[in-house]
Amino acid sequence: MRLVAELERYRGCGVDAVLTCEAYLQGFESVTFEPTADRAAAITTDAPGHEPITEAVRRTGITAGYGCVERDGDRFYSTYRLVSPDGVLLEQRRISTGWREEWADPAVYAVGEDVQVVEWKGRRTAVALCGDLWSDQPRFTGLGIDLLLWPVFVSFPPHQWLTEELGAYAEQSATVAPQALLVNGAATGEDGEYTAGAALLADGRVAAASGFDGQDTCLLVQI
Repeated sequence: MRLVAELERYRGCGVDAVLTCEAYLQGFESVTFEPTADRAAAITTDAPGHEPITEAVRRTGITAGYGCVERDGDRFYSTYRLVSPDGVLLEQRRISTGWREEWADPAVYAVGEDVQVVEWKGRRTAVALCGDLWSDQPRFTGLGIDLLLWPVFVSFPPHQWLTEELGAYAEQSATVAPQALLVNGAATGEDGEYTAGAALLADGRVAAASGFDGQDTCLLVQI
C-alpha cells in the first residue's frame, strides 16, 4: 500500500504526518451505488483493512490521514480518518451530498451530521471533505479552526487547477481557517484523469503546491 510505503520512507526524517485524499483506501471507482455490491468494497471503522496503516503509524511514529468508503450497518459514508501513534484522533464523515449519485438512496448513501474539531500539534484541527466547504461552509465558521485538512477527489484538468481552482480553494479555505492542507487524489474515471496534487493554503493564497499537472507528486511543507 502506497501510504504504508510513504510512512516508512519518512521514518526518522522529522515528518509529523502523511496525508492522502478522499476515498484513498478504495477509490471512488469502487463505489457502484448498488448496496449489495458496495458492501464488499466498503469497510467498517474497526475492520482489519485499517491495520496495515495503523501498524505503520505506530512503527514509524508518524500520523496518517486517509479517506475511505465506510460501512456502518446498512449505510455507507465517505469518511476521513486521522490516526496518530496514540490512536484514532478523528473520523470525519463527509457532510455534503455530492459524493453520491443523484439517483442513489440518501438513506443508504448517507452523510455525517457534525464537524469535529480536535487538538493536534497545538492546533485546533478539522477536516472538510471535498464539497463540504463549498456547500456547507457556514457549518465550519465560528469553530476556531487553526488548521483545516481538505482531502478531495476531483477531476479538473491541469490547466484549470493551476489557473483557476487552486486560487479559488485558497480563498474559500480562508473563510474558516488561516491555514489549510489540500490533497487531491489520482485515478482514472469515466470523465478522464483525476489530477493528483497537494497544496498549503495560507490566508487566502497558495503558499506551496505540487502536482496538479498529471504527474505523481508528494508535497513536503512545514506549518
